[in-house]
Amino acid sequence: MNIVVRAMKMQNNFLPLWKIAYFFVLLFAGRESLFADVRLPAIISDHMVLQKSDRAALWGWADTGEKVRATFAGKTAETTTGADGAWRLTLDLSAMTSGADSQKLTIEGKNKIEIADVLVGEVWVASGQSNMEFPLKEAIGGPDELANHTTSQQREFRVPKIPSDTPQDDCRWNQPWGAKWVVSNPKDAAGFTAIGYYFGRQLIDQLHVPVGIITAPFSGTPIEPWISQEALAQDTDVKAQTDAYRQAYLDFPTREAAYVKDMTDWIEKTGRQDPGSPRAC
Repeated sequence: MNIVVRAMKMQNNFLPLWKIAYFFVLLFAGRESLFADVRLPAIISDHMVLQKSDRAALWGWADTGEKVRATFAGKTAETTTGADGAWRLTLDLSAMTSGADSQKLTIEGKNKIEIADVLVGEVWVASGQSNMEFPLKEAIGGPDELANHTTSQQREFRVPKIPSDTPQDDCRWNQPWGAKWVVSNPKDAAGFTAIGYYFGRQLIDQLHVPVGIITAPFSGTPIEPWISQEALAQDTDVKAQTDAYRQAYLDFPTREAAYVKDMTDWIEKTGRQDPGSPRAC
């Protein structure tokens, strides 16, 4: 079966979750050492979709040495929290029948967390620039698609746009949107990534399984910020460019302060400010 998504730039990518499980472990894995209770990243929450795989990954944090157990659809896995307060385990869901019936995921340590309305199917990451972020409601045919919406088998998790130079422990967000799984319906699907939505719908139509889209675009970004410094350093030409960019970033506060001083001095010296010219801060 060939599934082609044409409306994409080179910077936009879909990656199957089983291939990027390690990436998300790095992205959200905790470095904290002490927690009174088992804690989960935002992505492991109500309405989530688990990849049908023999190594569906779950992770979080707890007290050092605390035993953690995950139970889902009759499958159980256990692990022990490491010295850094982080734990990780996998469930074998390869033999499960993907379908419309959701189930409860339970994770237990010293406390018990129940994740409701969990489906098993296909999970993909949609990342890139503004054309990946472009919402369904503004796409050609989008309003008609929403008006005829008939499935709750597609869900979207939107990663908040919080810049960082290093991988973060979690992506929680104190806003009503983002950092949570949203079930597709005529109202909420309006804000879904249009490309991701149509890609997911095609998967549902052809594979007859639930689909989860992890949406992580950031408008206007070049490809370099999506690649680790270690990887960029392996290419001499690319390293020279990224080193120059990083140095410019580090020098910016000094150069900005110098600009503000020069502008203030100019205004005081000339006694005027041209219309439309920057103000001294």
